[in-house]
Amino acid sequence: MQDNISEKLISKNSENIQKLFDLTTRIDERVKLLKNKECYINSVIEGMVAKNIDIIEKVASLEAKQLISSGNDSKLNETERRVSKLEDQYGVNNERWKSLANFMIQLIWVILAAYLLTKLNLQSPSVP
Repeated sequence: MQDNISEKLISKNSENIQKLFDLTTRIDERVKLLKNKECYINSVIEGMVAKNIDIIEKVASLEAKQLISSGNDSKLNETERRVSKLEDQYGVNNERWKSLANFMIQLIWVILAAYLLTKLNLQSPSVP
């Protein structure tokens, strides 16, 4: 009878270990998928940023040529202000995208940790 109980415990432990292994494998796959999506999104953002910079440079160049040919300094100053405003706006938008990406990654980690704690029947660490 004791052997039967030991066999059941070993069998149950083996099943639990296999379930845990399967769970970690799925989590690894999801993390890998998220990492690939993050790389893709970063490449898209970098492409958009490069295109915006090219457009800003071309516009600034064209406006500078137009203003130099007309000899109007006030228009040149206005154009410089507009270009600097566009550059400032680009920096703000770039920081927003980075903040959003960081928030999403942190949120995913928190969800994963909560899921693991739930599946393993563990309590979360106490918060001071």
